[in-house]
Amino acid sequence: YMRQVQKAKRAECVGALMELAQAMERDFSANNQYRNIITAGLFSNACPIDPGTTATYALTIPAATLTATSYELLATPSGTQASDVCGWLRLTSTGVKSSQNLSINECWRR
Repeated sequence: YMRQVQKAKRAECVGALMELAQAMERDFSANNQYRNIITAGLFSNACPIDPGTTATYALTIPAATLTATSYELLATPSGTQASDVCGWLRLTSTGVKSSQNLSINECWRR
């Protein structure tokens, strides 16, 4: 049962990562460079992104990966999601998806 709950929460966060990537692209179009829109308060730093919900992932844009022309987005599981078999989820500005422990086919399905 818990694995199914974790899978559903992971799928929700995959959606949030995709939304964050779209927000990064919109911001790039307006500013002609990528910025950390999470620290600027323009996007949630947790998943689910709905206010008032319990966070199951922390959303970050690691400073070492952020340049004017590229970025990486990272979702790190927390709380009850911390034991998820996939571990962290990563999405780059070029659309490359990865996870810490398993294949993208296992971890990025929605």
